[in-house]
Amino acid sequence: MRKNYIAGEWRTSAASTENTNPSDTRDMIDLYARADIQDVEDAVAAARQAFSSWSRSSPLQRFECLDAIGTEIIARKHELGDMLAREEGKILKEATAEAHRAGHLFKFFAAQAYSPDTDGYRSLRDGVELEVRRQPIGVVGGDRPETGQPGHYLAPALFVGTSNRMRLNREEIFGPIATVIAVANYDEALAVANDADYGLSAGIITRDVSIQRHFVNNIEAGMAQVNLPTAGMDFHAPFTGKKGSSFGPPEKGIYCREFFTGVKVVHAAIS
Repeated sequence: MRKNYIAGEWRTSAASTENTNPSDTRDMIDLYARADIQDVEDAVAAARQAFSSWSRSSPLQRFECLDAIGTEIIARKHELGDMLAREEGKILKEATAEAHRAGHLFKFFAAQAYSPDTDGYRSLRDGVELEVRRQPIGVVGGDRPETGQPGHYLAPALFVGTSNRMRLNREEIFGPIATVIAVANYDEALAVANDADYGLSAGIITRDVSIQRHFVNNIEAGMAQVNLPTAGMDFHAPFTGKKGSSFGPPEKGIYCREFFTGVKVVHAAIS
């Protein structure tokens, strides 16, 4: 059984979860310890204790820690890619690339440790200094949803002859399916694409530069792809959506500092 790492030690549990390869249900990857309430409380307490010193660590300390993690992930990307492919059922090439990208994400954020965390402003009042500091939010957590998407319960499928009125095209389904909606022209295609409650990533294939520009300016999605697949974003650019596909600040890139940090505004009279 794979144990949980809590407060500096590996802990087992009375309950466990079986991790099965969704692309080959005969492949049982391992048993994983299922944390109980006490485990969660201990983990949160340990995180809060560590936050006090970690949040006040030097840029060099944070850089070296995050950079070392990134280096280790990249060095083990084939091992991690194989595990990821078995856990999620995705192709090995894509899983290995995802592990490689994860390592570079750590290295990107390691470099961010040297970025300024304070902005200076000129106050409207004489004899007053004004600055805005960014400070880490602290320990956060969330609940695991009880329901899941199709997974290995649904075989890969292509649905043709569909319309935007169908539930299949109204929900954001994370499963091995694709749908086809026939349209007469670009204008109708854009209207159909925007007639949705979600807007994560959208793409267009065309050599017409004017249509490319119009699409980028008018598609209601957080990420627009031109002559490219709708997956595979650069790790240093923000990952975001519109409408029901996003909540709060973007992930990745420098924009996610809004997600991980809060603002403190400081006014100080000059004596």
